[in-house]
Amino acid sequence: MNDSEFITSVFADFDDKLELQNQPRYIRQKHELIHLRQQVSDLTLQLEAITNTNDLQTPCGYWEKTAKDLRVLTKKSKAENRRLKRALEDQIHIAKEFERLLIKRPRLAEIPKLGLSDCKLRRLPRDFEMRSAAFHAIVDDAHENLQSLLIRTRILEADTKHRIFKVNEQNDMIQISVEHVKEIDSNPFECSEKIWAIWTEYTSVFPQVRMRLMERFGNNGIYVRILTSLDGVSPCVTTSYAIKRYIQQDCVKIVLKSILEDELYPPSPELLVGNHTACAILQSVGPNKTCRRVAIEGKLSAQAPLQNPLNSQELSITDFVFKTMRPILDTLDFLAAK
Repeated sequence: MNDSEFITSVFADFDDKLELQNQPRYIRQKHELIHLRQQVSDLTLQLEAITNTNDLQTPCGYWEKTAKDLRVLTKKSKAENRRLKRALEDQIHIAKEFERLLIKRPRLAEIPKLGLSDCKLRRLPRDFEMRSAAFHAIVDDAHENLQSLLIRTRILEADTKHRIFKVNEQNDMIQISVEHVKEIDSNPFECSEKIWAIWTEYTSVFPQVRMRLMERFGNNGIYVRILTSLDGVSPCVTTSYAIKRYIQQDCVKIVLKSILEDELYPPSPELLVGNHTACAILQSVGPNKTCRRVAIEGKLSAQAPLQNPLNSQELSITDFVFKTMRPILDTLDFLAAK
């Protein structure tokens, strides 16, 4: 815009104002209202432009944003560290237990060679010397590998109120797991005598179970057969236990291992055969105080033989195990602690 145009516009505005002053008052007010509305519209547009510009800008400064990001990363790192610490503690626990498992005490005597093949098959031959050698080889092997059972169950870490009884069906097999910890007002040796008496004396205490002491192998070795039924008459399951007692200074361990074949006393072919590993650890925890820890792991076929009495019952093998084992465990617990 040149000078002449500027002067012309100034005089034009001046002329407009003079003209409005000469107009009636209501006309002047009308023009003033139009002018104010125009100003409101212009200011609104300016405010919206400023607001949009501020929205595009960062809501906080660079350092504030960096601090927030670092705080979030710190929380995530702490959570990850806690998770890794727990995982490391579990790994250390497993490594220590396996180290204890691998460090075995030297045997005082070599297992007779006659019992090695029978030990692997858990078979008792007919010949007495071979039978005795196989019995001790089977249970001594279970005793030396007892640590693996203790690692799986973590029974040594359980408190005195710990009690678990689980039965699951998996891959055509019934899996049985029993864990029980209890403190008893007695020393370990008296406790072991009470448990030993269960296998050697209480042969008819259970209505659904018949126990028979088949043989003795020294003062601390016995061979027991258990027949379990629904009605107390027709057996459905048989379990043959090789049982041996290991006496230490302040602890007694009783180890049980199922015998799967017996040439002298073969089980009836129509019966289900139990395959179990079990132990009872009796540890002195004070004057006339014993902590008894029992762990049992067992397997049973989920399919009964054709002539088995369970096939005529409307009851699964899993339900049969639940129905028969729970009262047996309760009674055994009562007899061992009385």
